[in-house]
Amino acid sequence: MDNLSYNIEPEKGFVAFIRSIFSNKAIIQKQAQQDDFNKYMEALNTARMDMENAQKLFDNVSDPDLIECAIYQEHAAKLKYSYLVRKAKESNYRFSEFHFY
Repeated sequence: MDNLSYNIEPEKGFVAFIRSIFSNKAIIQKQAQQDDFNKYMEALNTARMDMENAQKLFDNVSDPDLIECAIYQEHAAKLKYSYLVRKAKESNYRFSEFHFY
């Protein structure tokens, strides 16, 4: 392998090559963290929408079985939401513009 295949000027040599490896690793790690954060945000939004949908179902039904179903759905969504918030906090993610229930 020559230095040109890594976009390194020949006069910089080995030191520049090592720096580029560590720089690329940091970029990849930062992108992976951003991807994880985005997955948490998507899952939190889904759980929040599930809670809202369960509440709408509860508000719009009169059958006792459907009311019970709505209650269970809302409870399950709240548990999922709480779990995701706890895991996100353990991962040191900060949600400055997100409303927590």
